[in-house]
Amino acid sequence: MRSPFSPDTKRSAIAIQSPDRPGMVSIYVKGAPEILLNVCGKVAERAADQVVRTWDQEKLEINGHVEKMAKQALRVIGFAYIELTYEQWQQNFQGDGS
Repeated sequence: MRSPFSPDTKRSAIAIQSPDRPGMVSIYVKGAPEILLNVCGKVAERAADQVVRTWDQEKLEINGHVEKMAKQALRVIGFAYIELTYEQWQQNFQGDGS
């Protein structure tokens, strides 16, 4: 499944059935960081020596970086992913178009 970029949702996505992990589907999303941060639940696991922070603290730090880059007239794109079982994907996303 592929969802082209939409000005309404400010994101695009692609779902790929994993060739090396049967029964799993990976969904990759790119788009406006402020949109993705509102639908994400956490940052990918960090190295073991990193200080663990709450998701709210992580979002504040990420938003700070995004704002800093935007002030420099840089375009910023967020990237997110989720892995689901094929059954979860069918129940929640197949044919949804979003």
